[in-house]
Amino acid sequence: MTLQTLRKTFTRKSICRIGMEFDGSGVTCAQVRRADRGWQVVRSRVFTALSADDAVAAAPVLLQAAAGMTSSDVAAVLPMEVCDLRVSELPGQCSSDELRAMLKDELAAAGLHDLTFDFWRVPEGMVQQAGAQGVCSLGISQPVITRAIERLRTTGLTVAGIDGIPTAAARALRMMVESGRLIPGNNPRSNILAVHIGWKRTTLVLVSNDIPALARVPQIPGLEGWVRDAQQHTSFTATDLLRIAQGLNSQLPVRVPAVVSGSFEAATLSWATGLCEEILRSITFARRPGLRLIPGNIVLMGPGAIIPRLPQFLSEQLNIATSQWSLPQPNGLDASAELAIAAALSAWEVGL
Repeated sequence: MTLQTLRKTFTRKSICRIGMEFDGSGVTCAQVRRADRGWQVVRSRVFTALSADDAVAAAPVLLQAAAGMTSSDVAAVLPMEVCDLRVSELPGQCSSDELRAMLKDELAAAGLHDLTFDFWRVPEGMVQQAGAQGVCSLGISQPVITRAIERLRTTGLTVAGIDGIPTAAARALRMMVESGRLIPGNNPRSNILAVHIGWKRTTLVLVSNDIPALARVPQIPGLEGWVRDAQQHTSFTATDLLRIAQGLNSQLPVRVPAVVSGSFEAATLSWATGLCEEILRSITFARRPGLRLIPGNIVLMGPGAIIPRLPQFLSEQLNIATSQWSLPQPNGLDASAELAIAAALSAWEVGL
């Protein structure tokens, strides 16, 4: 959701502004720059704040999350649970201004008068009505945006724009392709399904030619659901479970007893079964005549991408190559999939 266009003069040595993703599990920050081939994540921070009802509300959390960053400008994204995502069927051959006016009327008729929204056109075949134009819109309550901006300003940060997860996820995939981390078949613009797993919500975004052609927020839990399942079989707190999962995901020498490893696998199986069903529903819809958007790859991103063995499980169950989002870092290690949206927000200023 491009609420503000962000552009500036850019060189390969320039480090972009701070990208910041708020989520129920905490705050994620990243700064990127152009590399010789693609992109690099040069600074990052993942700050877990499970005790806060709303991570954006705590100024100390924001200060710690942004510590070490080299900019005061922020591009941010808010959780999908505070967003309104919908696909509308509007008259075809309308200008962007006409579509915006019709969407505003539609949202007002639904009782949503205070939304700041943006939209994008979706491919033909996504609507049933002949001659109609499919439009996907994403809106956030203006009071929610205002509170987020005010909280950031109290820390000395400047908000340059608020984006949405579907469009940021599409940008994150493009960065991955440009950096040689994802080669979807023989065509770098093939259809890719981004699975963003937040704390409370999971967002499915089918990206075609860099555009979010299909975006859904199915009624399944996010990372919180996996943590809840894992806690049923262990004595660990939610914070402990996340630290262990992050350590395993980063291939750190974390010692995990066999019984805990088994509990993790059971929790992943339980949680991921519902995710598989929703992915299949999305693929069935996208395969219908007139659309035929079949994903060749699935890419996991967001806080819940750290769920142990999730890529392997989805690859086996869906028979679609599944991987975690990643970009290189100057230290030679890969940036974690938790940073995908924050990295995309950082790159937003240079026109991605």
